[in-house]
Amino acid sequence: MPKNLSRFVDLLAVLVFAATLALLFAEYATLPARVPAHFSFTGQPDRFSGKSSLLLLAFVNAATLALLTAVPFFPRWINVPGPRTPGNIARAIALVRIIKLEIAAFFAYLIWGIIQIATGAAETLGLGVIAFVGLLIATIAIGLMKTSEYDS
Repeated sequence: MPKNLSRFVDLLAVLVFAATLALLFAEYATLPARVPAHFSFTGQPDRFSGKSSLLLLAFVNAATLALLTAVPFFPRWINVPGPRTPGNIARAIALVRIIKLEIAAFFAYLIWGIIQIATGAAETLGLGVIAFVGLLIATIAIGLMKTSEYDS
C-alpha cells in the first residue's frame, strides 16, 4: 500500500472513531437509563444494560484501534502464513490498516444503531452487522491469501 494511501486509511479510521465519540457524547445525556446490550441474530435487542455500557464499547473500540495502530511499528509481531518476506510483511501491515478502518466503522455502526434503538428511532440493528462481519471475513481471507504469496 503506498504511503499516502496508508496515511489516508489511518486518518479515516481516526476520523470515524472521532465521529463516533462525538455522536456518543452528543446523545449520551438524552439516552434512556437502559440501552440495548445484546442482539439476536435478526438484530432484535434481547438484553439491556445501563447506558454507560456504550462508554465501555467506545473504550473497547479505542483499545482495539490503538493496538492495531501499533502493529506497523513492530513488524516482528506480524505472523504471515507464507514466507516472511518484506513484501508479505508490507501486505500484512496494509491488511492491518484496512481491518482497523473496518473495525472503526463497525463500532460506529453498532453505537449508532444502539442509540437509534434506545431513542425509538429504530427497532433493530438491521443487516448492517451481518454485512460488516462478512466484509471483515472477506478482507481477512483475501489478505491472508495475499500474504501467502512468494515474492519474485
